[in-house]
Amino acid sequence: MIGLLIACGCAALGLTLVSLGPARRRLRAVLRPGRGRTADGTRAGGGTSGRTATAGGTALPSTSAADDDPHRAIAVIDRAAALLRIGMPPVTVTAQLAEVSEPDLAAVLARVSRSMSLGDDPRTAIGRHAGDLPTTLAEVLVGMGAVWEVAESAGAPAADVLTRYAHSRREIADAERERVVALAGPQATVTVLTWLPAAGMGLALLIGADLRTLLASPVGLASIGGGIVLLACGRVWMKRMLERAT
Repeated sequence: MIGLLIACGCAALGLTLVSLGPARRRLRAVLRPGRGRTADGTRAGGGTSGRTATAGGTALPSTSAADDDPHRAIAVIDRAAALLRIGMPPVTVTAQLAEVSEPDLAAVLARVSRSMSLGDDPRTAIGRHAGDLPTTLAEVLVGMGAVWEVAESAGAPAADVLTRYAHSRREIADAERERVVALAGPQATVTVLTWLPAAGMGLALLIGADLRTLLASPVGLASIGGGIVLLACGRVWMKRMLERAT
C-alpha cells in the first residue's frame, strides 16, 4: 500500500511539472485556438485578442499572455500603411488607428495622436507613450515610429516603407513561434527524464522490490551516486544546448 502511494505520488508530481513547465506554457501560448487571422491582421473565429467578457457593453482588457502578441502591433502597422496610402495625414492616421484598435493600443495611440498634433514626429510620439504596452508590442511600435520618421525625412513613401517593416516583423514573429514549438519537445523531455528515476523507484516499491537492502549495499549506493551525477551532468548539458538554441 505504501509503495502504491509513493508510485502514484511520483507519477502525479512528474505530470504536474510537465504540465506547468515553461515549455508547455509557451507552447500553449503559440498554439492556442483562435490564432487564425484575416487579411487585415485581425483574429479569425470571432472576437479580438486583448478582450474578455463585456460588462455593460464595455470590453474589459484581458490579462492573458495574448496581450504581448506581436501580431497585434503588426496589424496596427498594416492599417497605418493602408490609411497613409489613401492620403491621410499622420495625425489623422493615428487618431483613426486609436478608434479601431483594442483598448490598450487605443489608449496609447490616442496619446500618440495628441503628441503629433502638438508637433512631435512619429518616432518621438510613439517612443514617449509606448512604454505603457507589453514589451513586444512596445518594441514593434517604437520600430514603426522610427521607420515612419525616417521615411518622412527621406521623402520616401511612408506607406510602402511601413508595409515592408510589417512584413519583416511578421517574419520575425513567425520565426520566434517556430523556435518555441521546436524547443518545447526537448524541454518537456528533459523534465520527464529528470523525474523518471523517482517514478522508477516508486514502481520498484509497487512490484515488491526491497529498496532498503539495495540502498544498504555498496553496489546500490554506487549505482544511485553514479545516477545522480549523470543526471546532473545531463541537465547541465541539455540546459546549455537549449540556451544556445535560443
